[in-house]
Order: sequence, then structure tokens, then C-alpha cells
Amino acid sequence: MNSDAVGRAISRANARLAGNIIFGGGIGAIIDHNKGTAYTYPTWVQLVFGQTLVFDRRAENEGQPVVGVKPEAAAK
Repeated sequence: MNSDAVGRAISRANARLAGNIIFGGGIGAIIDHNKGTAYTYPTWVQLVFGQTLVFDRRAENEGQPVVGVKPEAAAK
């Protein structure tokens, strides 16, 4: 029996990346991309032993916890 908990957090580009592209040119966007600051991740996740879950920032609603879904459901 596998009791490991596995989670994958899906990042989404944030407004900072768009601002860098529009106002700062590509250099700022490249730097933020490489540092990871151009992306936003779910602020809260809850892993469940024995399950593999996917957490998508897009599903977050005003700081409420993101409910993890099975990988096959996330692909839809």
C-alpha cells in the first residue's frame, strides 16, 4: 500500500510578467521568468496520504484553499 502524498502545483503568469513585457521590454520578463517571480502558485494546498493531487492557482477564489483534483480530472 502506497501511503505517500504527492501534489503538483500549477503556476500561472501574474500581472508582473505582463507589465515587464509591456513597459520594461523582454529583459525584465526574462529575469522574472528565470527567478520564478513572474508566476503565482496556489497559496494553500492540502495533501492527502495515498493520493496524487493537482492544485491549480486558477481554481483559487479570494484566498480560499484550492481543492486538489486527481491528475486525470485536471487534464479536462
